[in-house]
Amino acid sequence: MPPRPSSKPKILIVLHQENSSPGRVGHMLMEEGFELDSLELTNGHLGNVDCVVILTDHKQVDYADVVKTSSLVVDTRNALKGRDAANIVRL
Repeated sequence: MPPRPSSKPKILIVLHQENSSPGRVGHMLMEEGFELDSLELTNGHLGNVDCVVILTDHKQVDYADVVKTSSLVVDTRNALKGRDAANIVRL
């Protein structure tokens, strides 16, 4: 079975077209030539961003803290399964 195509570059293209400033946490292949700032998940940094989009489910991420400190979390990977909060949007 061939690998599933990544939605990350398409999402980044749309974000750049909308004049946003996307960042990243963790490793991301830059096959489309985007340069992203690496963001820390500690010390409340996510409270300074408009929206957190989960594109990859990482076991080492404290998702309870992400939900607590972010104003909006869009979960595209069901990483927040079993969590309920007004700031979570599931796709």
